[in-house]
Amino acid sequence: MTTDQRIENLEKGLASARRFNRWLLAAVGLAFGIWILAGTFGPTMAAAPGGGGASVAGNFIFPGPVRGQFLRAELVGGNKTVMLLL
Repeated sequence: MTTDQRIENLEKGLASARRFNRWLLAAVGLAFGIWILAGTFGPTMAAAPGGGGASVAGNFIFPGPVRGQFLRAELVGGNKTVMLLL
């Protein structure tokens, strides 16, 4: 194999890697756009009915009101932690 053939093979590999990177970047951008749109137009968890309706905590929906024994809030390493013990 001559030097010119080796250089051509390297150039083909570089072109292939660039093409792969472009497609990968496009796929990540598309996924990010879909994620943003899903968060914008998707269901909101903050609109739970009050009173005897369903209670929402994080991603969990409970059939009735949630009653806890006590609420503990503490500052751990600069992070605020809130815990509802049931």
